[in-house]
Amino acid sequence: MLNEQTLLLNVIEIITSKYNEILEENKFLVKKLKEKALYDTLTHLLNRDEFFNRLKTKKNFCLLFIDLDNFKEANDTYGHEIGDKILIEFANLLKNFFKGKDLIGRIGGDEFIVAVMDCNKNNIKSILKNLLLEIKNHFKSYNITASIGAGFYPDDNKNIETIIKIADERMYKVKKSTKNGFCIE
Repeated sequence: MLNEQTLLLNVIEIITSKYNEILEENKFLVKKLKEKALYDTLTHLLNRDEFFNRLKTKKNFCLLFIDLDNFKEANDTYGHEIGDKILIEFANLLKNFFKGKDLIGRIGGDEFIVAVMDCNKNNIKSILKNLLLEIKNHFKSYNITASIGAGFYPDDNKNIETIIKIADERMYKVKKSTKNGFCIE
């Protein structure tokens, strides 16, 4: 009888141990799955869906649509590994430049989006001048700069989709004319 009880306790202990291992692995897998659902896998910035999901609760912001100038040429010249390195470095530059309650995301390719909280047309100009200078200096060996368009919520419009469209159109104005600049109107 005692051997049977000891054997049964050992089996229960083994089952419990395996069960705890499975639970820990499931927690890890759920965490990884959640990260993939919310963040861009290369840059670890918010992905498009999560960026816009978080933006819905914000009241006053400037939406920046950023496209890297000459990225395709750098990617073609130096290879995709260097292209990925540039995107990661650019994401880190944005993380260091914008802090606190600002949102930063990657739309795809070499397009990024930033929601700068509590800003207006007066204070965004100096922010963007500094950002463009930092980008130009950091990526000068690859000849990469940025074209940036800005839309203001709620000043330009109270519909987030419209603000995105406005910022995107303003970015394309810069892209088609001078590059390495910004448009806020």
